[in-house]
Amino acid sequence: MGEPKDACFKPVSPYTVWTQTTATTTVVPEQDFFILPNSGVACPVISFDTDQNEWSPPELDSNEKYTFRCDSAVYDPNPCILESDKYIKVADINVDTNRCTRFKLVLSDIIVTTTTTVDPNTPTTTTTTVSPIGGNYANYDNQANWNGTSEGNVTTVGSNGGPSAYGAYDMNGNVYEWNDLTGTAGLRGLRGGVWLNPNLKSWFSAWSPDVSVFFQGGGSTRRIGAGFRLASSLNPLNLTNFVIVGDAGNSNAGITEELAFGDVSYTYQIGKYTVTNCEYVEFLNAVASTDTYGLYKDVMNIDVAGGITRSGNVGSYTYSVKNQMDNKPVVFVNWFDCARYCNWLHNGKGSGDTETGAYTLNGAITGDAVAINAGANYRIPTENEWYKAAYYKGGGTNAGYWTYATQSDTAPTPVQANSLGYGQINGVPVPGADPIYNINCI
Repeated sequence: MGEPKDACFKPVSPYTVWTQTTATTTVVPEQDFFILPNSGVACPVISFDTDQNEWSPPELDSNEKYTFRCDSAVYDPNPCILESDKYIKVADINVDTNRCTRFKLVLSDIIVTTTTTVDPNTPTTTTTTVSPIGGNYANYDNQANWNGTSEGNVTTVGSNGGPSAYGAYDMNGNVYEWNDLTGTAGLRGLRGGVWLNPNLKSWFSAWSPDVSVFFQGGGSTRRIGAGFRLASSLNPLNLTNFVIVGDAGNSNAGITEELAFGDVSYTYQIGKYTVTNCEYVEFLNAVASTDTYGLYKDVMNIDVAGGITRSGNVGSYTYSVKNQMDNKPVVFVNWFDCARYCNWLHNGKGSGDTETGAYTLNGAITGDAVAINAGANYRIPTENEWYKAAYYKGGGTNAGYWTYATQSDTAPTPVQANSLGYGQINGVPVPGADPIYNINCI
């Protein structure tokens, strides 16, 4: 066994390189991103065997499940804050050209097995993942200044704090998100929070679906854009970054002023992140060479929060992502834009039709939204689907609801941002975050 070179590193997500399970029950979520499962226990030493090309795990207690995670970040020879119960000693290792120097030993996701019935005669077992409680942080209240801003800005998806119980990130903060209300024709809703508003619990259940730019009040004329995340029953394209929302038949929130949202009678999937500029650019380049339906807005280029530029002339338009904006949420989209994106996915991407599929639009770009079609492969989440994925505690049908989508009843701390637009707290990555680091835009 190779001799370990002990070092302390600030923990960073996200790549799992080794997992050992000794139990899948009686697992208690970590209470803070930095703290070991057993506070006060000496840091275990991890060794790397260069001959066997594998990690030597520490001894595990009988009721604990750990995942060893590695981020191939630039080596910092002295990043350690001397709190032995909050950091992991690791081996400094360079294997070929892949240097893995920042490590973290964390509790893995709690696996809760529930039984749902698809057919009365055919019981089906569904596995629901309830995410460990991460950091109680979010991008809001004008704090995430980068790229020349002083009123906050959008930040990298997933970089701003811990997830909801089902593993969805940024459901409070960063950008408002469209929802389909009940899925019938009419007006549409917005939920969540936004980078420059101090209210993370904003919700608008009667909003015109053709609006793509909002304005911050109180003496400011700063433009605000909404984004969106996807929902799906089966995710037939096997798109990455979906999480399962189980606990079918759960109770609603029972909150009078919010009309008791959150009860959903079926298992579904929802986007782990909001749709990014990179993903939306792929869509634009596939279907908007003439941009008949106004899927691109000039504000996407003009505003500092926008992340997309357009080149060429009608019939030969091409689209690209602005510098450092690939993994930021697309903003300044209206409901019709989101619905066409869902139709495109429903029809297999590529040259897929934008007018039929999940929604029958037939050229509509103004007026009331149309109802979700039965059998939609991808869709905008209903308000109940969105609310449950954000706030429900999971693990049963009467688990109750968190006040905030970071699995907390206390308001999150606003994040700042580094020069690349990643959320940070006092110059270090945000506890509990799981950002998208690199995207290869098409």
